[in-house]
Amino acid sequence: MDQNPQVNPQLSDGIAPDAILRVSHVTKSYRGVPAVRDVSFTLRRGRSLAVIGESGSGKTTLTSIALGLLRPDSGGVEYYGDARDSAGTARAGETARAGETADFVSMSIVDDHAALLRLRRESGIVHQDPFASLDPRWSALRSIAEPLRARGVPRDEAERQAAQTLQSVGLDPRVYGVRLPMDLSGGQAQRVAISRALVVRPRLLLADEPMSAIDVTARLQILDVLGTLRGKVAMLVVLHDLGIAQRLADDVIVMHHGEVVERGTVAQVLTHPHDPYTRRLIAAATL
Repeated sequence: MDQNPQVNPQLSDGIAPDAILRVSHVTKSYRGVPAVRDVSFTLRRGRSLAVIGESGSGKTTLTSIALGLLRPDSGGVEYYGDARDSAGTARAGETARAGETADFVSMSIVDDHAALLRLRRESGIVHQDPFASLDPRWSALRSIAEPLRARGVPRDEAERQAAQTLQSVGLDPRVYGVRLPMDLSGGQAQRVAISRALVVRPRLLLADEPMSAIDVTARLQILDVLGTLRGKVAMLVVLHDLGIAQRLADDVIVMHHGEVVERGTVAQVLTHPHDPYTRRLIAAATL
């Protein structure tokens, strides 16, 4: 494998002034077998970054580390949060360091449990299988409103915001809000799951193969919904298809056997692929 992957300076190891999440030289092995090897990337506010690779490439392990769901064997993950807490006061003991602004501070989610909780609180996750992420006993509206209720939002207000969010993804809350997951198609269930992730107005959205468990028609619907979020929320999207990345992402990293073999804007990677593995993915892409 070529040891000099194409590099976009905006996704390099340096701290971007608009960073929201920075993964630095992370490595993770399972029973001595490396799954992720010395991987770094920076996700920027308002940008969408796709992590591309076939099954076994390490992309799911990498994104699990990025959200603190797995602890790396080595390396770090920093979340750039607002310098002021929810009460509007400066976080105790925190000052901006080099590469930070007065409004945002770097917090290590590997070493700081409070920082990890804050990242999770300010993030939304869309899983591969929407039915696995929705309580089968709850209506769509209750599932969407639940994250707000957990934050202390009164029931009526939580349901009002849930209905608005469901409407925003193209589902009439008067029709679909009362339905249980078993009464929804795969595409409808995934839009409910997206609504649940968006209702808290996350700073960061992770979509883990959001179209792998639904049919072709529903995939187009999900592409349209996620496409409307570009530029509005930072997105980390796990995919295996570079063609889909073209519709959803601004930047891309391509992983193979746990290593990054290509990185850059989607346009750069699609038009000037550096690594043979990337060229194979492009040839197989749904463009």
